[in-house]
Parts: sequence; structure tokens; C-alpha cells
Amino acid sequence: MITEDLMQKAEIAIAEARRELEQHRFQPYFLARRDGEYKLLPFDGAMLDRKETKRAVFRAIRMLARRIKLDAVIFVTDMWMAQVTEAGLKFVHDHPEEWGRLARESRFVTAVKRGLVTRTEALHVSVQTPDEVRWINQPYDRDPGGGIVFGKRWSVSSLDPDAFIDGDSLVFGGEADPLEGVLDEFFGRPDARKSN
Repeated sequence: MITEDLMQKAEIAIAEARRELEQHRFQPYFLARRDGEYKLLPFDGAMLDRKETKRAVFRAIRMLARRIKLDAVIFVTDMWMAQVTEAGLKFVHDHPEEWGRLARESRFVTAVKRGLVTRTEALHVSVQTPDEVRWINQPYDRDPGGGIVFGKRWSVSSLDPDAFIDGDSLVFGGEADPLEGVLDEFFGRPDARKSN
């Protein structure tokens, strides 16, 4: 369940991300929670620019979540976001299956060319627990003078994380990673080791 303290952390994260973006020093990160304690897990944002490295980042976080039994993760990043146009709304209604295919396309190139969406940058905060996901998105544009103009912020949540998030970005749920078995064999199970 997404608790009040998680949403407070998410609100702080989006406020800090806005400030950092305005100062041109934004860096994405994960904030991992276990037993009420939070740990910051920063990483190089360029790792999210390629599908393969993005998968590797989330794979590592998924394995970490299982191995040390995280109960929540907050993911803070910037991203490209599609905003549906009037023509897009009509298309969604008339062609829902084709819309689903276009919505999963990287960078929304086809949908933009067809006038169904416009593409904009956004700050994105994803709050994930094993049973719930909440997203906060803050669209923005860069003005010619180098400033940031923020659009209308919006959020959405789901009690079905597996259906809501594609497998690459899902932290909890899904199949166990085969690499975890190798780690367990090499290092032993984390819950079986005694700390000295």
C-alpha cells in the first residue's frame, strides 16, 4: 500500500527535481524503502537513454528489492511524454487496438507524425509497492532563453501494477530473475547469512 509518508517523499522528490531542473543539474535516482528506512540509490541518467541499459538498471533494482526485501521504491527521472491531441482522442475512441500499439512505440514518432500526440519533456516520479503504483508527471518546456516552463502536473494510480507498468519498469512482481539463483549459489541467500 502507498502510505502517507511515501507520498510525502514523492512530493519532496518532485519539488527537488523541479528546482534541480531549473538549475540544469537534475540527476535521476531511486529511493528504496525497507522497514521505514530510506536509502538513496543514484545512477547515471544516460543509462535510461538506451533500452538495454534501462532494462539492466531496473533488473538490478528488482533483484535488490527481492534480495533485501524492499517494501517500496520511488523512482525519479525525466522522460519524454506524449500529450494526446483532439485528433488523438477521436483516434483512441475509433481505433483502441491500434492506439495501444502506437502508445507503446518508443518516442511516439508515428503518433506525432499523424498528429495524434505532441511530445513534451516531463519530470516523472513513480511510487511502487508490491500492490500499488502511483505516478506523478510534471510536463515542461524549455524556453529559448534556457528557462523551464512547467505545464499542468497530473498523477494516476493503479492497484494492479502488473497491468499498469510494462515489465521493464516494474520493480515488484514478475518472474524471479535467473541471475538471482547464480547470486544465491555464489554468495548464499541473504536471509540465511548471519551478520557478524
